[in-house]
Amino acid sequence: MPRVLLTGGTGFLGGRIGALLKKEGFIINHLSRGRPAEIMTSDQWISGDIRDPEACNRAAKGTCVAIHAAGEKVHEGIMYAVNVEGTNNLLHASLRNKVGLFIYISSVGVIGAPPLKKKKWDEDAECRPSNTYEYSKWQGEQKVREASVRGLTTVILRPTNVFGDRDSSKGLLSLLRNVRDGRFIFIGGRNCACNFIFVDDVAHAVLSVIKSAKAPFTIRHVADPCKIGEFVDAIADNLGVKRPRLVMPYLFAELMRTVLCPLSRLSSVSRSAIYSRWTTLNNQAIFISKLLNDQSDFAHTVGWHQGVKRLVHWYRCRGEL
Repeated sequence: MPRVLLTGGTGFLGGRIGALLKKEGFIINHLSRGRPAEIMTSDQWISGDIRDPEACNRAAKGTCVAIHAAGEKVHEGIMYAVNVEGTNNLLHASLRNKVGLFIYISSVGVIGAPPLKKKKWDEDAECRPSNTYEYSKWQGEQKVREASVRGLTTVILRPTNVFGDRDSSKGLLSLLRNVRDGRFIFIGGRNCACNFIFVDDVAHAVLSVIKSAKAPFTIRHVADPCKIGEFVDAIADNLGVKRPRLVMPYLFAELMRTVLCPLSRLSSVSRSAIYSRWTTLNNQAIFISKLLNDQSDFAHTVGWHQGVKRLVHWYRCRGEL
C-alpha cells in the first residue's frame, strides 16, 4: 500500500484529507503534536512539530507523497516559523527521502485580491499579499518553488473559503442563525460574489492531484464560486424558512463600496470584524481555476449547494440551529 506523509491531520481540512486517503487505501504517516482522533493500526503517528527538521525527516521516511495541510492562522508571532520555516523543513525532508510528490495547501489569499474590485482571479494572477498570514503563506509558496527547481515534483493548491460540517470553529453558524431568524440583509446586493468551497471537495482535489500530477511545479485554485443570493437562498431553503428579501438599493451599495475602498488601507479598520463583514457582503472578487479541471480528473463531488445542506443538517443534529 502507498504511504503518505500528512501534516494537519488533526485539523478540519487535514482530517478530511486523511479520512479520504484511508478510504482509498493509503497508509498515513501523521506528523502532529497531538494524536489524530481516528488513526488506523497501519498508520503511524509521529509526535512532533514541523518546526523540528528531525521530526519532519522521521515522518517523511518511506513515503511517496507529502501533503502539507498544517499552518498557523491566528498567532502572528509564529506565522513565519510555522508557515515558512516549517514548510521548508518538510521540503528538505521530502528531498532527502526522495518523496515523489509534495502537495502544499496554500490559500487564494496570497493573491491579496481587493475584495471590492470586480474581477476574476485565476492561477496567473500576480500575488500581492496584504496581511501577515497571506504573506507567510506566499513565502511558503516560494520555498515550494525553490524545491521544485531542485528536483521535487510539487503542486500548490489554493482553496477559497473552506466550509463544512464538523468544523470546530463553527464557521457560518452566525450566518445560518441570521437567515433562520429573519435578520439577514443583502447589504451589497444579491449579485455579490461568494467564494466558498466544501471541505470534501478540497480533499478530493488533493486525491486527484496524487493520481495525476506530472509537471515539476503547478499552482491550482480549488474554487466553486456562486452569487451570495444563491448561497443564502440555499441556506433558507434547507432551514425551511422564507428567503431573505431585504436588499439595499443598488446606488446605496455602490456608494458603500466607494467608501469602503480607501478604508481598507487603514489597518485599524481593515482588521475589524465589522469591516470584514461589510466587505464580505459587498465582495466583488471571484476566484476561478483554469488548471485543476484541465490537468486532473477532478470534479466537485459535493459542491457548495449540497454542502450547505450537509452543514445545516450537522448543526441541527448538534442542537445549534
